[in-house]
Amino acid sequence: PWRELLRGAISVVVFIAALALAGAVFTALALTIGDPFYQRIWRTVERDLGGELPASGSGFWSTIGEGIRLIGLGILVALVVLLVGVIPVIGGALGAVLGVVLGGRVLARELTGRAFDARNLAPDQRARLYAGSRARVLGFGVATQLCFLIPLGAIATMPAAAAGSTMLARSLVERASDTALRAQSDGTV
Repeated sequence: PWRELLRGAISVVVFIAALALAGAVFTALALTIGDPFYQRIWRTVERDLGGELPASGSGFWSTIGEGIRLIGLGILVALVVLLVGVIPVIGGALGAVLGVVLGGRVLARELTGRAFDARNLAPDQRARLYAGSRARVLGFGVATQLCFLIPLGAIATMPAAAAGSTMLARSLVERASDTALRAQSDGTV
């Protein structure tokens, strides 16, 4: 019975890792193929929110590069989930949760990339923005990731995720600038 139990547990872990990888590959392909459509959504959301409209989003080759990077991160997440999943007793459940959380984190960072690219934010600036709102970024990414796991959910969710990620990125930038202004007026900077 132990051999069959081990085989079953490994099968579950491999399936969960494959789901994490499939989610990353789907997102990369959807962002690459649907780039003109998502670019239009991004611009509309930026315009609707008012204020200064960033100059431009990412170009075609940049989108291809981001897609390849996302697939690489998806493979890394799948490997981590696979390794965690083989832990006896708790591995299957821990692997599933870790897969959704890590996949959601990668997804949130990837989806907010267009708005951050348009604002010419360097990776270290993005990291500071994410660090100031970890729960919001993770919540957005995990919710989107879970919607992607529903059959045909990704097709319905992707346009909303493009709009939501634009609003999230913009709110992170505005929050950071408000905090900097308050610190400057208090004389702490």
